[in-house]
Amino acid sequence: MTNKKIKKIKGIEKYSNKKILITGASNGIGAALLRIFLDAGATVYNFDKVAPTDAGSTKSHFIFCDLRNTSSIISATKKIKDNKIDVFISNAGIIVRDEILSASNDDALASYNIFVEGPRILLGNLNLSPKLQIVNISSMHAKYNDKSPGIYTLHKIMSERLIALASKPYWSNLTCYLGHVDTALTKSGKSNREYAKQKNDRISPELAASLICKSMSLNAITLTYDRVTKSYTVICKNK
Repeated sequence: MTNKKIKKIKGIEKYSNKKILITGASNGIGAALLRIFLDAGATVYNFDKVAPTDAGSTKSHFIFCDLRNTSSIISATKKIKDNKIDVFISNAGIIVRDEILSASNDDALASYNIFVEGPRILLGNLNLSPKLQIVNISSMHAKYNDKSPGIYTLHKIMSERLIALASKPYWSNLTCYLGHVDTALTKSGKSNREYAKQKNDRISPELAASLICKSMSLNAITLTYDRVTKSYTVICKNK
């Protein structure tokens, strides 16, 4: 899939004056999402353990939050306790490329905390809108049940179930099964040769963020990368 020129996102204006929380928005897809929502007039909270360096990102509200640490999460939520969150985007991540039984205990625990336990604690301690929109940035590995990277696949699937089980009647959920995106996370643990082979399949973080925002504005329930057609499909909830 090649990168196309990114046009103005239809329907993005509905997020003007909304309060949006994005985990891991200091770089990559999270930073691209942050810029789109800032341009739309939203208030954006960036919960990350690394401060942003991008000039546009610094206009958001950066709050230190390490999803591997309960105390850090609770401390971060207290800083915005008086603000009702309209949109929660679970984007922060790491990738453990080992298969399930060969991953180290430390790596497996860190992955679980970032994808499952951290978001669970956040959702349980934030002041949430009764019409909350949750966006889970997942991966094609979860969609296709890939055994490698097994730990990553497992915890991405668990994150989907977490959100489904935690959801309330008037919440809306979007799961994004993304393909290859040109980020540091995608490159992590891959050889230069392997990464180069995927060059034509990768899209930019900005294009990925644009696809996600378009799906959000449509109140879609899934955005899915198809490995055969190398294209994305959006599925919306029946009215």
